[in-house]
Amino acid sequence: MSNDSQIKVSIMKKTKTYMDKLLNDKEFHERFDKEYQNLCVVEKIAEIRHKEKLTQDDPVNRRRNNKSL
Repeated sequence: MSNDSQIKVSIMKKTKTYMDKLLNDKEFHERFDKEYQNLCVVEKIAEIRHKEKLTQDDPVNRRRNNKSL
């Protein structure tokens, strides 16, 4: 294989962000992961509710939330 036909791969060095620096702290990282998991659950619930066309004002939800019909 000639040098001309070889693919050259350059590796870019990742720039450290402020978030990268924060995640180096173990306590912050653990708390961040927990909140991220909560966010994922909330997004899934929102996706299902949207798919099923459910809102907070639906009668079933009103009963569960003690709202008057």
